[in-house]
Amino acid sequence: MRRQHSFLDARRATRSHRLRVACTFLALTLSTGAGFAVNFIAPTSAADTPAFESADIEIRTGDGVISVTVEIAATADQRMKGLMGRTGLARNAGMLFMYPATQPPQSGFWMYHTRIPLDIAFIQPGGRIASIQTMAPCFSILPSACRPYLAGVNYSSALEVNRGFFARHDIKVGDRVIRVGKSGMH
Repeated sequence: MRRQHSFLDARRATRSHRLRVACTFLALTLSTGAGFAVNFIAPTSAADTPAFESADIEIRTGDGVISVTVEIAATADQRMKGLMGRTGLARNAGMLFMYPATQPPQSGFWMYHTRIPLDIAFIQPGGRIASIQTMAPCFSILPSACRPYLAGVNYSSALEVNRGFFARHDIKVGDRVIRVGKSGMH
């Protein structure tokens, strides 16, 4: 007796094939990408974490001067690490990202493995704040799932502070950031 190929048999075969393809893809992804993901997430020891110099800066507004103690991210490694993995930031503290050359408007920041809600000010040469944005933490394990925050302006440095800091102190586009002194190493 000859068995007829039914619609249900075809559906089972397709489902089985899809499952095999998905399992193969998952196995390949884990075997080739896991090392990248682990290395990308964060340094594994204190020795792998870059040291940050501290400095005091002032933000000059129309209403006065706001003092902030910042960690300076001046090297590529420091800028890449930034505030990743931190669970908090002191009230009047932040991180100042400094670049050796002016960055274009289509560059910016993302919040991959950054757990703190932040505000960012993109600062032009001379210290003028050219753009302010609010950034949300990204808890995804996939870097591509984290939204980029593009500057939209040329900038030579960027200041990250706790979310709401700029609004609380009435800091606006056009205000100036002045570096006033070094505090030490973190």
